[in-house]
Amino acid sequence: MANTGSGDAGASTTLITIDGVNVATEAVLALSVGGSHTATLGPFTMTGDSDMIEVCADGDDTVPESNEANNCKENRFEYPAPVLTPPGLVALIGLLMVVAVRRVKKGG
Repeated sequence: MANTGSGDAGASTTLITIDGVNVATEAVLALSVGGSHTATLGPFTMTGDSDMIEVCADGDDTVPESNEANNCKENRFEYPAPVLTPPGLVALIGLLMVVAVRRVKKGG
């Protein structure tokens, strides 16, 4: 997550849900302008043939933002995973590395 706004962002919480159930939270300290936070959470166990996983930055909506609707990213993960060609594998790894990015503006 990164503060790309023009003011400091207060502390917040990142939430991870799988199939609508909260499975992890991560406290994020206040971020100055240009500051960022990276965390690794998990591992998580698949519960069936597929799971819907959602990661939300500022999951408790404590940071005032110019756009409160862009804090979550949702993806469906299938098991067994399809066989991937090398470009597909690179795209999947890149997708998994994206936890959350948000735009933060003071007074939003």
